[in-house]
Amino acid sequence: MKKIEIFNSVFFILLGCFFLYLTREMKPEYYTIGPGFFPRMIAGLLILANITRLLLIVFRIETFDARIVYDDKPLYAAAGIFALYAVGNYIIGFTISSLAFLYVMMDLLGNRSLLQKTVTPVAVTLGVKAIFKWVLVLPLPAGFWNIL
Repeated sequence: MKKIEIFNSVFFILLGCFFLYLTREMKPEYYTIGPGFFPRMIAGLLILANITRLLLIVFRIETFDARIVYDDKPLYAAAGIFALYAVGNYIIGFTISSLAFLYVMMDLLGNRSLLQKTVTPVAVTLGVKAIFKWVLVLPLPAGFWNIL
């Protein structure tokens, strides 16, 4: 099993390098984010994650075996909630759908503290909005609130 895991990591490192190569022509203009920013970011994260995984495999560092799944129902529920969130982003907007998504996911994952389930979604949503507004200078979906 170790050989296939090493092959898997090397394959995804090469895949990330290939995507970096494909985006070499996509140059940003001045200080704006160009069309190659997000593909390069994903390719870089893919390379970094698989280099880390390769090092863990080679040096035989024990990790959690993610293939052991005790119950599939929470997984299917999370996938359904995420699909609703993706649709809700464009219908009701990023802010409301993110607040609801994070609250429901925290409840699904077993967080029983009402204070944490209310404060964390607000903090994360406002943080992401701030990053997109002031750092990335990209708009988030406003949903039907954009009409009002």
